[in-house]
Amino acid sequence: MQTVSAEQFELSLSLGLSALDWIQESYDEEPTRSVATFATGLDVWTQMLELQCTQ
Repeated sequence: MQTVSAEQFELSLSLGLSALDWIQESYDEEPTRSVATFATGLDVWTQMLELQCTQ
């Protein structure tokens, strides 16, 4: 298992919260697209986390 520094964790957490805000806004604008948007947001967030952890 990889260790993540406090800074990396904090950054990934704020990225995740930003992603959630973005997903919420998209949902408000177009609820029918929300599931796809959520999946995409989640995917992007996981990729960012992986990048953070490998640096």
